[in-house]
Amino acid sequence: QLNSLLLQGKTDKEHPYSRLQTLFLAEDMFNKIDADRSYAYKHIQTEEIYRIYAHWARVLRNYPKAIESLQELIKKEPKTDWPYIELAFVYYEKGQIDNAIEIAQKGLEKAEDKEDLRVYLSFFLSEAKQYDAAIDCFKKLKYYPQENLAFSCEVHKKEGKLELALLEIEKALELCPQNGMYKVQRGLVLMELAKQGKIKA
Repeated sequence: QLNSLLLQGKTDKEHPYSRLQTLFLAEDMFNKIDADRSYAYKHIQTEEIYRIYAHWARVLRNYPKAIESLQELIKKEPKTDWPYIELAFVYYEKGQIDNAIEIAQKGLEKAEDKEDLRVYLSFFLSEAKQYDAAIDCFKKLKYYPQENLAFSCEVHKKEGKLELALLEIEKALELCPQNGMYKVQRGLVLMELAKQGKIKA
């Protein structure tokens, strides 16, 4: 079961190949130092139970229990991004967007893996109508330029700046003309502009 939890646990957050590498490294470590597997088993088993319990509490909208469990997880695993993300979404679902932003920012300060946190923080900032902050946050991910442009397009669209949104998505399409998602985004912006009578349908 220890091997199973290493390979498929933690709510399947990581890619299977990454988990396979983790398993091989752990196996090698256990064999070399003749470590007591019962400690690792207990630790991983407990961690998995906490995560499942916290996630199900959120899914069932038992937010007080979810918050309690996730705060406990953050104390136990302050450098792990998952509990910060899950807790941020609990607050988002409760309509407490400022709290969601605060937790995501705290996660960025404490967690070792920051990429997912930054993606979600960008989303929360855009939901809070902090449009410039959302775009700046997303750009720090160092994604491809067209991905930044596509995100900016959606933020400007939410902001009501449709002409700017169109400009951004057209730049993205110039960089990646075969991307079907960008074509859909462009079509939706054009549809909104047509509804407002700013272009011909």
